[in-house]
Amino acid sequence: MASKNTTNTTASKNGRQRIERSNSDSARWIAGLLLLFVGVFAASSVLFSFFSWAADQSDLQLSPEERLTLGVEPENLCGWAGAKLGRLLVDNSFGVFGILIPTMIILVGVRIIRQRPLLFNHSILSLFLIMILGSLTLGFAFGDKWSLCSSTGWGGAFGIETGALLHTHIGVFGTLILLVVAEAAAMYEEAMTIQPREASAYTGAVAAWMELREYEKAEAVYQAVLRTFGGHASTFGKMSKMYLAWRKKQAAEDNALRALQTDPEQADALEVMAALGKH
Repeated sequence: MASKNTTNTTASKNGRQRIERSNSDSARWIAGLLLLFVGVFAASSVLFSFFSWAADQSDLQLSPEERLTLGVEPENLCGWAGAKLGRLLVDNSFGVFGILIPTMIILVGVRIIRQRPLLFNHSILSLFLIMILGSLTLGFAFGDKWSLCSSTGWGGAFGIETGALLHTHIGVFGTLILLVVAEAAAMYEEAMTIQPREASAYTGAVAAWMELREYEKAEAVYQAVLRTFGGHASTFGKMSKMYLAWRKKQAAEDNALRALQTDPEQADALEVMAALGKH
């Protein structure tokens, strides 16, 4: 009798687990498909806006009642919602690189449906950096001139205004240096995603982020190095120098000691310990 009760209890638990798994799968599919639909619609809206913005921009100034009275129809094949979304992502935001926002949404939706890791630290971050830097580069280079795809300019409102702000504060040469280093960092981040076992991609990304004093991003790259290649004395030594530059003395000392435990002659760790006055 006890054995029968145990069997029934196990079967009941297995049944509940199957139901919970089924509900979880259904929720995942619904969320993934919803994101996929939103992303495809947004991407279509942006693509159509590249060709219909000139006609739709003036009509968007009218109220819905005025458009209905005058019988005005949108040129954007995704309707007035698509025309507004295109204006938001392209004209008022990132210019031609506004297409990367729906691309990121589609990527997240597909990964949810396929039960793949989202990889926000790599794929999404890389696309986000490309979008920001691409918009800034085009906005700085062209301003509001020669635009064929939006009412503001190739870089959109964000790229134009941020480019003008950088030009005012650090000049043309300083802005060019900033863009080159930042775009190099974005390229190395993308290389880390495509070739996760390529050590030079991590080295380049760290160097670029350190040059920009983006210590949190450099730390994230080092964490990826530890996950991918394991902890080596040279890695901990370089991390100790990063934390010292970041003015996190305790973290600098901890990583230097970890490096010296494996290699008592590790040069970066010895340099950090000397700088901290600990021999």
